[in-house]
Amino acid sequence: MRATKKLMLWLTMAAMTVCLGACSDEGGRDGKEGKETKKVEASAGSENKEKEKDKKALSGNLTDHAQKILDLILEKANNETYLELITSTASMKESDEYQKLVSADYSSPEKIYQVRFKEEFNNLMINVALKGSSAKLDNLSEELIKDLKGRLSTSFMTMLNARKSAQTVALTSVLTTGCLYLDENMTADSGMLVYCYKDAYPLAVNYEVTEDGIVSMSGTPIFIDDFKADSAGDVVTSLLGFFPDEFKYLAGTDVEVEVIQ
Repeated sequence: MRATKKLMLWLTMAAMTVCLGACSDEGGRDGKEGKETKKVEASAGSENKEKEKDKKALSGNLTDHAQKILDLILEKANNETYLELITSTASMKESDEYQKLVSADYSSPEKIYQVRFKEEFNNLMINVALKGSSAKLDNLSEELIKDLKGRLSTSFMTMLNARKSAQTVALTSVLTTGCLYLDENMTADSGMLVYCYKDAYPLAVNYEVTEDGIVSMSGTPIFIDDFKADSAGDVVTSLLGFFPDEFKYLAGTDVEVEVIQ
């Protein structure tokens, strides 16, 4: 019961999103229509070129953007000015999690895993959140349920880190980093990249791709001291540690893990 309430608390707290004209005109009259139309077409063509330029500038490889996020997470953790500006909690820097994070070697990951959660996984997470609660989904619209499932994916790391303490959640919030970009070559998809290092906390980057190729990414450390990552099976076990025993097997069947490095 206590674990369920804690899960629901951090689920509602965890929402982190990161943010990403067209103009038209009409031609004139009285003999000027031809000239004005050409001006409008030229203007529209110029705008289209600018839009294409913007798309190219925003496009990029998933792992390239993930690495930029990881670099920024580590810069945040090691930058005194940033930490002083973003938080007034001195005890956070004295925590074991913070000290381990800043003292570890993150120069090169030993392994990188790509994790995908099936639709059934999100449904299972809802069931876990509702376990022992009087809350029901009957009074939620289909759109709201869809939104809720999306939040479950983006807040998964927060719920995982919440197993330790409220201070760990605060540290997660301070270091969480995201980006939004366009890659029209990618299809609608969602998942997580888990970067594993020797004697260090893993770093995870969640990503979600819309049908239009807009990629939303959010990265954070995974503050689990005994996170095992020797194999894909180890990663699944480590990620599902907060699930009640009766849900772990089902959750494991709804997670796909692939080694990409």
